Amino acid sequence: RAVINGTSDVDPRHEPQRAQEILANQLSYFPGGDAEMAAARDFVENSASYPAWVPTFVVAGALDKNVPLHVLMPLMGWVDRTLVLGERGHEVQAVLKDQDYDEIMPWLRKAVRGQEETEKELLEMQKRSKS
Repeated sequence: RAVINGTSDVDPRHEPQRAQEILANQLSYFPGGDAEMAAARDFVENSASYPAWVPTFVVAGALDKNVPLHVLMPLMGWVDRTLVLGERGHEVQAVLKDQDYDEIMPWLRKAVRGQEETEKELLEMQKRSKS
């Protein structure tokens, strides 16, 4: 909205017309309007304060106008890993380059193995509690 109103000091940013289109699209997910969007934001922000038992990995582009770095900064405080790719924009959400996978795959393998171990431990605890 600050971009639409011409009051944004964030750079890079969309043109006001593009920002208006993005806002209209975002609001389409929240038929309850601003109050519903705020409730969703609050839910995510409050959830972030709890220890995550599911490994969380964020991939973003350093030049992403839809998710600029000032939006990522609070997120980076609670996710397990953040990969910000330089000179890339929002398109990284759709496709990654081969060298990006070199960074991602070792962490992803470790996270999946850790999650599998956690699930096995939970199943064992459930079995023990039933017997």
